[in-house]
Amino acid sequence: MADLFGVAHRAGRFGGLENTLEVFALTMALGGTPWLETDSWESSDGVLMIHHDLDLCRTTNIDTFPGYDCVVAENNPLGHFPYVEDFTMAFLKTLDVGSWFSPAFVGTAMPTLEEAIALVDGTDFSLLIEVKGSGQAPLINTILTTGGYSIDNIIIWAREPFSYDEFHGVIPGVRQVTGILPLPSITDAFLADRQAKGDYGIGMQPVELTQADVNKIHSYGFLTYSLPTATGMDPLVTQIALGIDGYHTADEIGWNNYIAIRPCLDRVDNDGDGFGDFGGIDLDLDGVHETPPDAACDDRLTLTETTECQDLVDNDGDMLVDLADPKCLSVNTPSETAPPPPPMTVPTLSVPSILLLGFSILGLGIILSRYKQRRIAS
Repeated sequence: MADLFGVAHRAGRFGGLENTLEVFALTMALGGTPWLETDSWESSDGVLMIHHDLDLCRTTNIDTFPGYDCVVAENNPLGHFPYVEDFTMAFLKTLDVGSWFSPAFVGTAMPTLEEAIALVDGTDFSLLIEVKGSGQAPLINTILTTGGYSIDNIIIWAREPFSYDEFHGVIPGVRQVTGILPLPSITDAFLADRQAKGDYGIGMQPVELTQADVNKIHSYGFLTYSLPTATGMDPLVTQIALGIDGYHTADEIGWNNYIAIRPCLDRVDNDGDGFGDFGGIDLDLDGVHETPPDAACDDRLTLTETTECQDLVDNDGDMLVDLADPKCLSVNTPSETAPPPPPMTVPTLSVPSILLLGFSILGLGIILSRYKQRRIAS
Protein backbone atom coordinates (compact mmCIF):
# COMPACT_ATOMS: atom_id res chain seq x y z
CA MET A 1 0.00 0.00 0.00
CA ALA A 2 2.66 2.51 1.05
CA ASP A 3 6.43 2.76 0.96
CA LEU A 4 8.48 1.01 3.60
CA PHE A 5 9.22 3.57 6.30
CA GLY A 6 10.59 3.63 9.82
CA VAL A 7 8.67 4.81 12.85
CA ALA A 8 10.87 6.27 15.61
CA HIS A 9 9.96 4.63 18.94
CA ARG A 10 9.34 7.18 21.71
CA ALA A 11 10.12 9.89 19.13
CA GLY A 12 13.67 8.59 18.73
CA ARG A 13 15.73 7.25 21.55
CA PHE A 14 19.39 7.81 20.64
CA GLY A 15 20.28 5.45 23.45
CA GLY A 16 17.81 6.86 25.92
CA LEU A 17 16.71 10.52 25.66
CA GLU A 18 13.19 9.52 24.78
CA ASN A 19 10.00 11.55 24.36
CA THR A 20 11.54 15.01 24.69
CA LEU A 21 11.38 17.99 22.36
CA GLU A 22 15.15 17.71 22.01
CA VAL A 23 14.93 14.19 20.64
CA PHE A 24 12.05 15.14 18.36
CA ALA A 25 14.24 17.81 16.79
CA LEU A 26 17.23 15.47 16.51
CA THR A 27 15.20 12.73 14.84
CA MET A 28 13.65 15.17 12.39
CA ALA A 29 17.08 16.53 11.52
CA LEU A 30 18.35 13.01 10.96
CA GLY A 31 15.42 12.19 8.65
CA GLY A 32 14.61 8.68 7.54
CA THR A 33 11.74 8.02 9.96
CA PRO A 34 8.77 10.12 8.78
CA TRP A 35 6.61 9.00 11.70
CA LEU A 36 7.59 9.87 15.27
CA GLU A 37 5.79 7.61 17.74
CA THR A 38 5.07 9.09 21.15
CA ASP A 39 2.93 8.50 24.23
CA SER A 40 0.16 10.67 25.62
CA TRP A 41 -1.07 10.74 29.24
CA GLU A 42 -3.60 13.11 30.80
CA SER A 43 -2.44 15.17 33.78
CA SER A 44 -4.65 15.71 36.82
CA ASP A 45 -5.78 19.07 35.40
CA GLY A 46 -6.65 17.73 31.94
CA VAL A 47 -3.51 18.53 29.94
CA LEU A 48 -2.04 15.86 27.68
CA MET A 49 1.61 15.20 28.53
CA ILE A 50 4.24 13.14 26.72
CA HIS A 51 5.76 10.35 28.77
CA HIS A 52 6.18 6.64 28.11
CA ASP A 53 5.74 4.89 31.44
CA LEU A 54 2.71 4.91 33.70
CA ASP A 55 4.86 6.05 36.62
CA LEU A 56 7.51 8.76 36.75
CA CYS A 57 10.30 6.85 38.47
CA ARG A 58 12.46 5.66 35.57
CA THR A 59 12.91 8.90 33.64
CA THR A 60 12.38 11.75 36.11
CA ASN A 61 13.75 13.00 39.42
CA ILE A 62 10.39 12.65 41.22
CA ASP A 63 12.05 10.73 44.05
CA THR A 64 14.03 13.84 44.99
CA PHE A 65 10.79 15.57 45.98
CA PRO A 66 9.71 15.12 49.62
CA GLY A 67 7.19 12.35 50.17
CA TYR A 68 7.78 10.42 46.95
CA ASP A 69 9.46 7.03 46.88
CA CYS A 70 10.50 5.05 43.82
CA VAL A 71 11.55 1.97 45.80
CA VAL A 72 8.53 1.12 47.95
CA ALA A 73 5.20 1.93 46.30
CA GLU A 74 3.27 2.05 49.56
CA ASN A 75 5.42 4.89 50.86
CA ASN A 76 3.80 7.30 48.39
CA PRO A 77 0.77 9.46 49.25
CA LEU A 78 -1.61 7.50 47.00
CA GLY A 79 -0.14 4.09 47.86
CA HIS A 80 1.43 3.57 44.45
CA PHE A 81 4.42 4.87 42.56
CA PRO A 82 3.81 8.43 41.34
CA TYR A 83 1.85 8.48 38.10
CA VAL A 84 1.63 11.21 35.43
CA GLU A 85 -2.10 11.48 36.06
CA ASP A 86 -1.50 12.28 39.77
CA PHE A 87 -0.01 15.71 39.07
CA THR A 88 -0.85 18.97 37.35
CA MET A 89 0.85 20.09 34.18
CA ALA A 90 2.64 22.85 36.12
CA PHE A 91 4.18 20.37 38.55
CA LEU A 92 5.12 17.90 35.80
CA LYS A 93 6.94 20.72 34.01
CA THR A 94 9.20 21.14 37.06
CA LEU A 95 10.50 17.58 36.78
CA ASP A 96 13.86 16.84 35.18
CA VAL A 97 13.43 14.22 32.42
CA GLY A 98 16.97 14.43 31.05
CA SER A 99 19.51 13.89 33.82
CA TRP A 100 18.73 10.17 34.18
CA PHE A 101 20.20 9.79 30.71
CA SER A 102 23.12 12.20 30.79
CA PRO A 103 24.33 15.23 32.78
CA ALA A 104 24.31 17.09 29.47
CA PHE A 105 20.50 17.07 29.59
CA VAL A 106 19.95 18.23 33.16
CA GLY A 107 16.82 20.35 33.40
CA THR A 108 15.08 18.97 30.29
CA ALA A 109 11.35 19.43 30.78
CA MET A 110 8.51 17.03 30.05
CA PRO A 111 6.73 18.23 26.89
CA THR A 112 3.02 18.62 26.43
CA LEU A 113 1.40 16.89 23.50
CA GLU A 114 0.56 20.28 22.02
CA GLU A 115 4.23 21.27 22.02
CA ALA A 116 5.07 18.14 20.03
CA ILE A 117 2.19 18.69 17.59
CA ALA A 118 3.35 22.26 17.06
CA LEU A 119 6.88 21.01 16.32
CA VAL A 120 5.78 18.71 13.47
CA ASP A 121 2.94 20.87 12.15
CA GLY A 122 3.42 21.77 8.50
CA THR A 123 6.49 19.53 8.10
CA ASP A 124 6.96 16.21 6.27
CA PHE A 125 6.80 14.39 9.62
CA SER A 126 3.80 12.95 11.40
CA LEU A 127 3.24 12.31 15.08
CA LEU A 128 1.96 8.81 15.83
CA ILE A 129 0.20 9.32 19.16
CA GLU A 130 -0.19 6.24 21.32
CA VAL A 131 -3.10 7.19 23.56
CA LYS A 132 -2.61 5.93 27.10
CA GLY A 133 -5.85 6.30 28.92
CA SER A 134 -9.41 6.80 27.71
CA GLY A 135 -11.14 10.07 26.98
CA GLN A 136 -8.32 11.76 25.05
CA ALA A 137 -10.20 12.29 21.77
CA PRO A 138 -11.91 15.57 22.86
CA LEU A 139 -8.62 16.88 24.29
CA ILE A 140 -6.70 16.20 21.09
CA ASN A 141 -9.49 17.71 19.03
CA THR A 142 -9.34 20.87 21.16
CA ILE A 143 -5.58 21.11 20.64
CA LEU A 144 -6.04 20.87 16.87
CA THR A 145 -8.91 23.33 16.59
CA THR A 146 -7.73 26.01 19.04
CA GLY A 147 -4.13 25.82 17.84
CA GLY A 148 -5.01 25.67 14.15
CA TYR A 149 -2.83 22.62 13.63
CA SER A 150 -3.16 20.37 10.59
CA ILE A 151 -4.78 16.99 10.99
CA ASP A 152 -2.35 15.75 8.33
CA ASN A 153 0.55 15.74 10.78
CA ILE A 154 -0.98 13.38 13.35
CA ILE A 155 -1.97 9.74 13.39
CA ILE A 156 -3.77 8.15 16.31
CA TRP A 157 -2.41 4.83 17.50
CA ALA A 158 -5.38 3.23 19.22
CA ARG A 159 -3.30 0.44 20.63
CA GLU A 160 -5.72 -0.87 23.25
CA PRO A 161 -9.37 -1.89 22.72
CA PHE A 162 -10.69 0.93 24.94
CA SER A 163 -9.49 3.45 22.36
CA TYR A 164 -10.47 1.66 19.15
CA ASP A 165 -13.70 3.58 18.66
CA GLU A 166 -13.04 6.89 20.46
CA PHE A 167 -11.63 9.03 17.68
CA HIS A 168 -13.40 8.78 14.32
CA GLY A 169 -16.59 10.38 15.63
CA VAL A 170 -14.74 13.17 17.44
CA ILE A 171 -11.99 14.01 14.91
CA PRO A 172 -13.44 13.19 11.47
CA GLY A 173 -10.83 12.22 8.92
CA VAL A 174 -8.07 11.53 11.41
CA ARG A 175 -5.81 8.65 10.42
CA GLN A 176 -5.90 5.80 12.92
CA VAL A 177 -3.70 2.74 13.31
CA THR A 178 -5.52 0.18 15.40
CA GLY A 179 -4.13 -2.45 17.74
CA ILE A 180 -0.94 -4.29 18.56
CA LEU A 181 -2.46 -7.55 17.50
CA PRO A 182 -1.15 -11.10 17.28
CA LEU A 183 -1.72 -12.40 13.78
CA PRO A 184 -4.46 -14.93 14.72
CA SER A 185 -6.58 -12.00 15.97
CA ILE A 186 -6.49 -10.25 12.60
CA THR A 187 -9.48 -12.04 11.10
CA ASP A 188 -11.51 -11.05 8.07
CA ALA A 189 -14.37 -10.12 10.37
CA PHE A 190 -12.11 -7.80 12.40
CA LEU A 191 -10.66 -6.20 9.27
CA ALA A 192 -14.09 -5.67 7.71
CA ASP A 193 -15.30 -4.01 10.92
CA ARG A 194 -12.27 -1.69 11.09
CA GLN A 195 -12.61 -0.88 7.39
CA ALA A 196 -16.23 0.15 7.92
CA LYS A 197 -15.15 2.40 10.80
CA GLY A 198 -12.55 4.19 8.68
CA ASP A 199 -9.22 2.98 10.03
CA TYR A 200 -5.98 3.74 8.18
CA GLY A 201 -3.68 0.97 9.39
CA ILE A 202 -3.43 -2.18 11.48
CA GLY A 203 -0.75 -2.69 14.12
CA MET A 204 0.50 -6.26 14.22
CA GLN A 205 2.92 -8.45 16.11
CA PRO A 206 4.95 -10.05 13.30
CA VAL A 207 5.57 -13.47 14.82
CA GLU A 208 5.69 -16.01 11.97
CA LEU A 209 4.44 -13.41 9.53
CA THR A 210 3.48 -14.81 6.14
CA GLN A 211 2.75 -13.33 2.72
CA ALA A 212 -0.87 -14.33 3.17
CA ASP A 213 -1.08 -12.24 6.37
CA VAL A 214 0.30 -9.14 4.68
CA ASN A 215 -1.84 -9.64 1.58
CA LYS A 216 -4.99 -10.04 3.68
CA ILE A 217 -4.42 -6.79 5.57
CA HIS A 218 -3.56 -4.95 2.36
CA SER A 219 -6.64 -6.35 0.61
CA TYR A 220 -8.82 -4.27 2.96
CA GLY A 221 -6.86 -1.14 2.06
CA PHE A 222 -4.92 -0.94 5.32
CA LEU A 223 -1.34 0.05 5.93
CA THR A 224 0.55 -2.65 7.82
CA TYR A 225 2.38 -1.45 10.92
CA SER A 226 4.89 -4.02 12.20
CA LEU A 227 5.60 -3.98 15.92
CA PRO A 228 8.40 -6.47 16.64
CA THR A 229 7.95 -8.41 19.85
CA ALA A 230 10.81 -9.11 22.24
CA THR A 231 11.00 -12.77 21.27
CA GLY A 232 10.00 -14.70 18.20
CA MET A 233 10.42 -11.70 15.90
CA ASP A 234 10.75 -12.41 12.22
CA PRO A 235 13.91 -10.84 10.81
CA LEU A 236 13.40 -7.39 9.34
CA VAL A 237 14.67 -8.54 5.96
CA THR A 238 11.92 -11.19 5.91
CA GLN A 239 9.24 -8.63 6.70
CA ILE A 240 10.56 -6.27 4.03
CA ALA A 241 10.33 -8.97 1.38
CA LEU A 242 6.73 -9.67 2.40
CA GLY A 243 5.75 -6.04 1.81
CA ILE A 244 5.20 -4.49 5.26
CA ASP A 245 4.73 -0.73 5.28
CA GLY A 246 5.65 0.81 8.64
CA TYR A 247 8.33 -0.63 10.92
CA HIS A 248 8.56 0.34 14.59
CA THR A 249 12.23 0.89 15.35
CA ALA A 250 13.98 1.79 18.60
CA ASP A 251 17.20 2.62 16.73
CA GLU A 252 16.59 5.31 14.14
CA ILE A 253 20.30 5.65 13.38
CA GLY A 254 20.61 1.92 12.73
CA TRP A 255 17.44 2.07 10.63
CA ASN A 256 18.87 4.85 8.48
CA ASN A 257 22.10 2.92 8.00
CA TYR A 258 20.13 -0.18 7.02
CA ILE A 259 18.03 1.68 4.47
CA ALA A 260 20.98 3.66 3.07
CA ILE A 261 22.45 0.59 1.37
CA ARG A 262 19.12 -0.54 -0.10
CA PRO A 263 18.30 1.86 -2.95
CA CYS A 264 15.10 0.09 -3.95
CA LEU A 265 13.32 0.93 -0.69
CA ASP A 266 14.96 4.15 0.53
CA ARG A 267 12.26 6.53 -0.80
CA VAL A 268 14.83 8.27 -3.00
CA ASP A 269 15.28 8.45 -6.80
CA ASN A 270 18.95 7.52 -6.52
CA ASP A 271 19.86 7.77 -10.20
CA GLY A 272 17.77 10.85 -10.99
CA ASP A 273 15.83 9.23 -13.82
CA GLY A 274 12.37 10.12 -12.54
CA PHE A 275 11.73 6.60 -11.24
CA GLY A 276 12.33 5.27 -7.75
CA ASP A 277 12.19 2.19 -5.54
CA PHE A 278 10.45 -1.11 -6.18
CA GLY A 279 6.94 0.22 -5.74
CA GLY A 280 7.52 3.88 -6.50
CA ILE A 281 7.82 6.70 -3.95
CA ASP A 282 4.86 7.97 -1.94
CA LEU A 283 6.34 11.08 -0.33
CA ASP A 284 3.44 11.88 1.99
CA LEU A 285 2.32 8.27 2.56
CA ASP A 286 -1.18 8.94 1.29
CA GLY A 287 -1.26 5.91 -1.00
CA VAL A 288 -0.47 7.97 -4.12
CA HIS A 289 3.01 7.40 -5.54
CA GLU A 290 4.35 10.68 -6.88
CA THR A 291 7.39 8.91 -8.32
CA PRO A 292 6.67 5.79 -10.43
CA PRO A 293 8.48 2.47 -9.79
CA ASP A 294 12.00 1.93 -11.10
CA ALA A 295 12.17 -1.05 -13.45
CA ALA A 296 15.69 -1.87 -12.24
CA CYS A 297 14.23 -2.88 -8.88
CA ASP A 298 13.19 -6.51 -9.21
CA ASP A 299 12.06 -6.39 -5.56
CA ARG A 300 12.60 -4.27 -2.46
CA LEU A 301 16.01 -5.81 -1.77
CA THR A 302 17.56 -5.19 -5.23
CA LEU A 303 20.83 -3.33 -4.70
CA THR A 304 20.69 -0.93 -7.67
CA GLU A 305 18.20 1.38 -9.33
CA THR A 306 20.23 1.55 -12.54
CA THR A 307 18.74 -0.29 -15.52
CA GLU A 308 20.73 -1.66 -18.47
CA CYS A 309 19.38 1.24 -20.50
CA GLN A 310 21.20 3.84 -18.39
CA ASP A 311 24.35 2.07 -17.17
CA LEU A 312 26.72 3.26 -19.99
CA VAL A 313 27.43 -0.36 -20.94
CA ASP A 314 26.75 -2.23 -24.18
CA ASN A 315 25.05 -5.11 -22.40
CA ASP A 316 24.03 -7.10 -25.48
CA GLY A 317 27.18 -6.60 -27.61
CA ASP A 318 25.45 -4.90 -30.56
CA MET A 319 27.71 -1.80 -30.39
CA LEU A 320 24.75 0.32 -29.26
CA VAL A 321 24.64 1.69 -25.71
CA ASP A 322 21.67 2.73 -23.58
CA LEU A 323 19.17 4.97 -25.41
CA ALA A 324 21.14 4.60 -28.65
CA ASP A 325 19.97 0.99 -28.62
CA PRO A 326 16.49 0.88 -30.21
CA LYS A 327 15.50 -1.79 -27.71
CA CYS A 328 15.74 0.87 -24.98
CA LEU A 329 12.41 2.66 -25.14
CA SER A 330 13.37 4.79 -22.10
CA VAL A 331 15.92 4.85 -19.30
CA ASN A 332 13.46 2.75 -17.32
CA THR A 333 13.54 -0.11 -19.86
CA PRO A 334 15.15 -2.83 -17.75
CA SER A 335 17.19 -4.59 -20.45
CA GLU A 336 19.06 -3.81 -23.68
CA THR A 337 18.50 -7.37 -24.83
CA ALA A 338 15.55 -7.84 -27.12
CA PRO A 339 13.02 -10.28 -25.74
CA PRO A 340 13.06 -13.66 -27.51
CA PRO A 341 10.49 -14.06 -30.29
CA PRO A 342 7.33 -15.80 -29.22
CA PRO A 343 7.35 -19.55 -29.85
CA MET A 344 5.80 -20.74 -33.11
CA THR A 345 2.44 -22.34 -32.74
CA VAL A 346 1.12 -25.03 -35.01
CA PRO A 347 -2.61 -24.75 -35.58
CA THR A 348 -4.65 -27.79 -34.75
CA LEU A 349 -7.21 -28.92 -37.32
CA SER A 350 -10.48 -30.65 -36.70
CA VAL A 351 -11.44 -33.81 -38.60
CA PRO A 352 -13.81 -31.94 -40.98
CA SER A 353 -11.07 -29.40 -41.69
CA ILE A 354 -8.60 -32.16 -42.47
CA LEU A 355 -11.10 -33.82 -44.85
CA LEU A 356 -11.85 -30.51 -46.56
CA LEU A 357 -8.14 -29.84 -46.97
CA GLY A 358 -7.64 -33.32 -48.40
CA PHE A 359 -10.43 -32.90 -50.94
CA SER A 360 -9.04 -29.51 -51.89
CA ILE A 361 -5.59 -30.97 -52.56
CA LEU A 362 -7.12 -33.86 -54.50
CA GLY A 363 -9.17 -31.47 -56.59
CA LEU A 364 -6.10 -29.35 -57.31
CA GLY A 365 -4.23 -32.48 -58.41
CA ILE A 366 -6.98 -33.42 -60.86
CA ILE A 367 -7.00 -29.93 -62.34
CA LEU A 368 -3.22 -29.94 -62.81
CA SER A 369 -3.33 -33.41 -64.38
CA ARG A 370 -5.94 -32.35 -66.96
CA TYR A 371 -3.97 -29.19 -67.71
CA LYS A 372 -0.85 -31.27 -68.48
CA GLN A 373 -2.83 -33.64 -70.72
CA ARG A 374 -4.18 -30.73 -72.76
CA ARG A 375 -0.69 -29.29 -73.18
CA ILE A 376 0.59 -32.61 -74.44
CA ALA A 377 -2.37 -33.02 -76.81
CA SER A 378 -1.82 -29.59 -78.27
